Amino acid sequence: MLNNIYNTLGNMRIRTRLFLICLIAIIAFLSVASINLLNYNKTVKQASYFRELVELAPIIGNLIHEFQKERGASAAYISSIKNEEPKQQLFLQKTITDKAIEDFIAKIQNELNQTKNNNLRNAFNTVTTKMMNLNENRDRVTEYSITNAQMTSFYTDTIKSLLTLFSVVEKLIDNGSITKRYIAYENFMEAKEKTGLERAYGAIGYSKGSFKGDVYINFISHIAQQEAYMETFQEYASSASVDFVQTTLADKDIQEHLKLRNLALDSLNTGNLENITVTQWFSAITKRINLMKQIEDHLIQELLTISLNSEHEAYRNFLIILFSSLLVSILIICGAYILALSISRPLEDITKSIHKISSVTMEQEIPHKEMQNSIGEIARALHQFKLTITRNIELEKQMQEQEEKERQHQRLKQNIKRSEEARKKLLKLKNQAEAANQSKIEFLANMSHEFRTPLNAIIGFSDLIKQKILGSNSDSRYQEYATDINNSAVHLLELINDILDLSKLESQKIKLIEDDISLSKLLEPILSVLSHAIIGKKITLDFDNDQLDKIVIYVDKKRFKQILLNLLSNAVKFTSPNGNISIRATTHNVSGLIIVIKDNGIGMKSTDIPKAMSPFTQLDGSISKRYDGTGLGLPLANKLVKLHDGTLELESQLRVGTTATIWLPKSRLMMKQGTLHTLKSISL
Repeated sequence: MLNNIYNTLGNMRIRTRLFLICLIAIIAFLSVASINLLNYNKTVKQASYFRELVELAPIIGNLIHEFQKERGASAAYISSIKNEEPKQQLFLQKTITDKAIEDFIAKIQNELNQTKNNNLRNAFNTVTTKMMNLNENRDRVTEYSITNAQMTSFYTDTIKSLLTLFSVVEKLIDNGSITKRYIAYENFMEAKEKTGLERAYGAIGYSKGSFKGDVYINFISHIAQQEAYMETFQEYASSASVDFVQTTLADKDIQEHLKLRNLALDSLNTGNLENITVTQWFSAITKRINLMKQIEDHLIQELLTISLNSEHEAYRNFLIILFSSLLVSILIICGAYILALSISRPLEDITKSIHKISSVTMEQEIPHKEMQNSIGEIARALHQFKLTITRNIELEKQMQEQEEKERQHQRLKQNIKRSEEARKKLLKLKNQAEAANQSKIEFLANMSHEFRTPLNAIIGFSDLIKQKILGSNSDSRYQEYATDINNSAVHLLELINDILDLSKLESQKIKLIEDDISLSKLLEPILSVLSHAIIGKKITLDFDNDQLDKIVIYVDKKRFKQILLNLLSNAVKFTSPNGNISIRATTHNVSGLIIVIKDNGIGMKSTDIPKAMSPFTQLDGSISKRYDGTGLGLPLANKLVKLHDGTLELESQLRVGTTATIWLPKSRLMMKQGTLHTLKSISL
């Protein structure tokens, strides 16, 4: 291999070899550059994907905000029965919420169509499931058939499922700066939600005129959770965002809310709410929530700006690497070309001079041989070189003639050898074709008998019934004829199924449908089918049902039943009356499962086993054969065992019996039962 490469390179021109060296260097550089470009392109796509995920935040946040407002409006409506102002506010808020739901579903659905993330899809499905009960909840609020606690629980659960979307999106974003700001935004949204819950429970307390029990506990709990989330927000938010929050929440409207909050907290001791109405409380805290909405919009804008800048930076880096790689490639190519020319041109000039000398015919006399100087020495050297070349040419010509004769002789021998091999192959193919044709002829003869017998029965018996030859239809023999028709049709169907199954196996169109099943359950329906023949021939069947029940295998139930049925039906068919059939199974930690079906029937010659395993072939080939069958049972069983990663082996001795052994790998064995099972003999 190396010699061939060396010789190939040695035959190249100097310029070609120089260009090849430069080409290798260029390819290596372009490979590294391509890898970098692919990585930067991947970074650009990731940045674009992160931006799309961040764009989900304002849609989710807007829907949360509208649900929070609807929850507050619903609380005010329930607490102020038959008051028109809360009713109008609630009706208007429902319209706004419905629009936010439409925007949310459209945006999320578009994102789901572009991503295969199951966590995002599951979270979205959870939200839509919650929202399916929205209209029912709204009707109950309108009818005053729901308590504030029940209503609040519904909206809170729905908002919680929406907040879960933030957590899912956060895990999808793999960018440090974006993730940090996203966590800050997520915690702020949690704090805003707790403020909304504070509004709801405050409305309950002020409507009742007191904050006691669960109302007070929930009220103070949500205030504490607000502070915890805001602390986490300040940890992850930018300093500019923290300053914006502090400036926004320093508004004078916040003081009114804080005053009413402290009044509610102190009421547990004072018992005095100073006749503050639900409307006053709702108005004060709603101003705070509206200010928090402004902060939310600011944080979203910051997130979008960061994600967009990240995408632009990634794209800019990609373009820089792309144009840099192109520029360096051009410089390398130009430099390589100039370097190759600087080396190859002088060598080509020298080569042209040598060609001028070599173009002179050998009859041409070399002049200046008589000169006693350097020119004479060169001339004499050239003359000697010419004589040497002349002698070498003559010798080479003689050698070429001899080699040509040798090659002709070798070609003749090879042609004779190939002709003999071709004759042997053609003879072998002829014999195989004749054998296959004979098998098909025998199979068609067998099939004509197998098909003609049940068809004659079907036609004959049905004609007797049709013409009522035996009289009225009440004659009991009609029932027997109908049974014979049915049996003949079933037999005919079995023949066709065997042929179709073998065809599917040959074309590899059968797919296994696998499951766990014990050997005893596989054998139970088979023995039921064969019981009539077994009892009729008084055959003793040896097997240990309890032991077989403990062996569980992973197979296609239908196909494996067919394997066992084909083997057992052959054993029953070819076993003489009062004969014996045994079924044994052993398992091993290494070799797997071994199933042995042994009979003492007529058996066969060992040389006939390959023929018995071939499709469309029977050992008894005459039409008036003693035993019925198509010759497909064993080939079908063999192919189905192979389809289960196993092997089927036959051992047989004429007039002694046949042993069929199925080997299945350990992977098919579901339960380890030891290396050997002791089996008992049971007569059926």
